[in-house]
Amino acid sequence: MSDISKMTKHEMGKLFDQSIIGAYPDEHVRKLAENAVKYNMRTVHPCNVHYVEIVKEVIAGTDVCLGSGAIGFPLGSDSPTVKARSAEEMVAQGARSLDLTMNYGALMTGRYSVVEEELRLFREITKGAEAKCIIEVCMLTDDQIRTACKLVVQAGLDFVKSSTGQIQGPTMEQVCIILDSIKGTNTKCKVAGVKFPRPQNAMAFLLAGVERIGSQQCAEILDGVDLLRERGIIPPYQG
Repeated sequence: MSDISKMTKHEMGKLFDQSIIGAYPDEHVRKLAENAVKYNMRTVHPCNVHYVEIVKEVIAGTDVCLGSGAIGFPLGSDSPTVKARSAEEMVAQGARSLDLTMNYGALMTGRYSVVEEELRLFREITKGAEAKCIIEVCMLTDDQIRTACKLVVQAGLDFVKSSTGQIQGPTMEQVCIILDSIKGTNTKCKVAGVKFPRPQNAMAFLLAGVERIGSQQCAEILDGVDLLRERGIIPPYQG
């Protein structure tokens, strides 16, 4: 668990992944990637392969990582083979942090072997890189969230990610189910789909034990840290 009271705002940037979802002019993509560098974020995830070269150009020479976007995004309905090929392509492009969207249909109908196979292939391809699986909690029952987390942990992935952010973000209760399900393992929790008011909502998830936030509005969230500290809403910096 990250102790945000021991982190400057700049250091806190490493708890954030900049998402780029949708269709934008190249200048907007470049600006979001520049924000990732400016705010010391961990990763930029361009969900459109057209944006990869722009992102790579902006982050070159920095410690900001290239992400994969989300493989199988947003419904996870591609076959394990198709997802594996997408992961291979992104690793070849230089991605060091990759997000796989779980096949929710297979999970919800008890076809766990499909999920296990896609996770197995994904872990093999991403060895040496950060591997995350999106489980889209708003589509799942509490027991299905627990089952999804169990499968991700068993596959040895680094993160369970709560949401794509394209349907509905997670509730605190759902995030706590994830945190309880992965407790004592090497798998961590990433939250996406942080809704307005984003700064305080994102900080609440981090204080609960979440290790990463993914958003298109990471700069907005980090810009709110000073006020939240000033007002005592989150702990002051104690470094």
